This record gives sequence, C-alpha cells and structure tokens, in this order.
Amino acid sequence: MERSIKHFPLRIDCRTVIYVTKDKLTPEYAEKKRKLFNSISAIEKKGGGYRVTVDIEEVRELVVSGMRLKDIAKKLGVSKTTVDNYIKKYDLRNGKR
Repeated sequence: MERSIKHFPLRIDCRTVIYVTKDKLTPEYAEKKRKLFNSISAIEKKGGGYRVTVDIEEVRELVVSGMRLKDIAKKLGVSKTTVDNYIKKYDLRNGKR
C-alpha cells in the first residue's frame, strides 16, 4: 500500500490500521475511531477471543485455598490450560514467590 510521508499508521484493532496526520496520532483519536467503527482495542484481542489479564496473586490464592483447576479457570474467564500453565510457570502449587 502506498502512503504519504506525512501520514502515520494508527492501529484501530487487530486487523485495521488507518493512516493519520501526526496531530491525530493519539490514543484519544484511536478510541474515537474505534467507537465509530464499532471495534475493540488492538491489544485486547488475541486469536479468536479477547485477551484477559490474569492476576498471578489471585491465581496463587485460589490454588492455595484448594479450588479446582476448572473452577479457577471459570472464575478468571480463561481456559484450564492457561491456568495450569501459570501454575507451572510461577510454581504456584507450593505457594512460592
């Protein structure tokens, strides 16, 4: 795609990039365009679903309290595999930091 030198890319969502002048290259302008396009933020999307922020301390507390893996996953809105990966990565079963 050919673009003007005076225009800069502004990501609207994971598939949409618009080219704007430097004065419009702001998060506020991007949010305005997202509302216009009925879109979501680019960093909120991953693959087919929405990206969810997982608090490691919350997962640690739930694991230590004895909650089942599938219940933790349901509460956090992620898959069981994701929860299991966090538990392994941060060694949450032993309550270590």
